[in-house]
Amino acid sequence: MSSRTSASLCVPLLLLIRATAPAALWTSGHGDISLRYSATPQPTLSYQWNVGIGGDPATVDGSEVYDTPYSPLSLTPVVSDRQASSPDAILTGGSLLYLVPQDGTDASLIGSPFQGWSTGGIPGGLFTGNQIRLTLTGVNGPGEVSLWSNDAFGGSVFRWASADGFTPDDTLMLGVGGHSHYNLGFSLPGEYSLQALAHAAFSAGGSVATPITLRYSVVPESSSSILLIGVAVVFCQRRGRRPHWPYSKKEFEQFPGICTVGLRLGVHFFPFSLRTPSRQV
Repeated sequence: MSSRTSASLCVPLLLLIRATAPAALWTSGHGDISLRYSATPQPTLSYQWNVGIGGDPATVDGSEVYDTPYSPLSLTPVVSDRQASSPDAILTGGSLLYLVPQDGTDASLIGSPFQGWSTGGIPGGLFTGNQIRLTLTGVNGPGEVSLWSNDAFGGSVFRWASADGFTPDDTLMLGVGGHSHYNLGFSLPGEYSLQALAHAAFSAGGSVATPITLRYSVVPESSSSILLIGVAVVFCQRRGRRPHWPYSKKEFEQFPGICTVGLRLGVHFFPFSLRTPSRQV
C-alpha cells in the first residue's frame, strides 16, 4: 500500500540548487541502465548509466557524447514534455503520459532519451535461471510512474505501475547478458525518484538484494520554462553578469545560485510551488 503526502518547500532556494545542479542532463540519444554485480566486500547489485552506446551519440548537457559511463547520481534523464496517449489510464494514473519510448524512432521524434536496460556485464550462470529482478518499491514525485512493453499483438504488458500501489507484481525480470527496452511513463511533470530492489538468487545457493534509486526529470510546459529563464536573465544582469546561451558546465558553476537555478530549471525542470506531493511506500 502507498500513501500520498505533501511537504512545504521551506528549504532555502540555494540548498535546492546545490542538490540538483551538479547532475549532467541527458536529453536524447541511446543509453542504458547497466546493472553490475560485485562480490566484495559483500555481494551487491548496482548500476551505472552508459550513454552514447552502439555508435549512437547521446546528448548530455547540450553536447554529443559516445560510450560514456556515469554514476547513478551524476546523470539525470530529461523526459520530453510531449504527451502520449496512455495504454491504460487506471494503471498509469491518467489518459496522457510524459514518455520515454520503447522504440528508438519514437524517442527521436519526440526528443527523448532512448533508454535501455543492460545486464551484459554480469557473468552467465551466476544467478538461478540467469535472471535478475527489479521490483518497484516506492516513488517520490508529483505523479504516477509505469513501465510496460508493447507485445506482438499491439497490447501492453505492464511491469511497474505505481497507481495501484506497490506489490511483488511490480517486478521487471531481466535476463543476464541481455539488453532490452521498455516504455516508461510519468503522469505529471516534475522531479521523480524511483526506489527499486534489485535482487537475484545465486545458482550455488543464497541470494543478493540491494536497494537502488533512479532519478528522472520531466520538463515543464514551455511557458513555465520561458518565465524561469526570464527571471534568471534579469537577476544575472542586476548581479553584473551578462548571460548568454548556451552555457558550459564551468560557466554554470560560476553564476550566482539563483541565476543558475533559473536558467537550468527553466529549460529542464518544473516551476516551484508552495507544496510538493510525494509518493512513498
